[in-house]
Amino acid sequence: MSEDSEEKTEPPTKRKLEDARKKGQIAQSKDVVTVMLTVTIAAYLWFSASAISERLGGLFISMGRLSEHPFDEVIGEALEETLDVGTLVVAPVLVLIVLVVTITSAVANKGLLFAVDPLLPKFDKVNPAKGLQRLFSLKNLIEALKSTIKIAAICVIAWLVLRAWLADLLVAPGCGSDCMFEVARWIFLMMLGTISLLFLLFAFFDHMLQIWLFHREMRMSKTELKRQHKDQEGDPLIKSHRRSLARDLVSALPDEGIGQTTVVINDGLDLAIGLRYVPSEQAPPAIVTIAFGAGAERFIDQTAERGIQRVERPALARKLGEQGEIGQAVPRELFDEVAQAIAAVTALSNLGMSR
Repeated sequence: MSEDSEEKTEPPTKRKLEDARKKGQIAQSKDVVTVMLTVTIAAYLWFSASAISERLGGLFISMGRLSEHPFDEVIGEALEETLDVGTLVVAPVLVLIVLVVTITSAVANKGLLFAVDPLLPKFDKVNPAKGLQRLFSLKNLIEALKSTIKIAAICVIAWLVLRAWLADLLVAPGCGSDCMFEVARWIFLMMLGTISLLFLLFAFFDHMLQIWLFHREMRMSKTELKRQHKDQEGDPLIKSHRRSLARDLVSALPDEGIGQTTVVINDGLDLAIGLRYVPSEQAPPAIVTIAFGAGAERFIDQTAERGIQRVERPALARKLGEQGEIGQAVPRELFDEVAQAIAAVTALSNLGMSR
């Protein structure tokens, strides 16, 4: 069975998600940005509605006054006043849009993301078969369902708000244009505020949904998972065989690395690790011996005869035995634990004690 046709049942690894992120592939919820924009603009309009209405009202009065003069004489002043009012009303909205989109995207995507890969032309995007497959994909079906729910929610909210304000709407024409404008303003703000709160709830669930869909899309086949582990850690068969040979050799000849050993770490049972660390060599601690069973006992006895310090760290010894390689520096992730063990040995040596 080819890897392409193999069923993908395994969750994506951290490495695959990181590689996808570098290509610009992340869980994206358009609703989050849209709703945050809507909520922000709704809040701005809510608190600035009176000021905006005053400016627009002043503009209408000014236009009425200018209409009494010849067009050629007042066109410049009319355009200037219109531009001033438009800038004062629109500029804050544009600034809010830029800030909200940037901040929301950064928070939702766990940092700013820039990738060239999505901009590159790809055959799959114009492939009719792939396009048809995407058209009826689970993601698109969910998007269609979401759109239907949103339209229904907007219609229900509009109907409820209009029904609540119906009496005021019927009375408003009789109390003048100011009254009519005030009623219309409140109806608009009530609709916008209610829809914003509802869509904020939708956005939260959509964000969770997009993460689930993205992880579902990034699932891996067992073959792909094995290949990735092999790429990261090397062929497990070869690595296991090499470690087995090293163990056999060290068990038989544990004294081979004694001359290079400066510290011994053991597990208190049947495993001893010989490390070499000399500060003047300006090199990280290296594994020179891994001894098991009877070989470990002989190695400990012989190093003790030579006055080489030993420290018992069962968990660390097992990690070094499993992850370490003879002749190589200790694994980077074990540096801190090894440094603590060496520091403990050095302290004992300075006190003239032996373990």
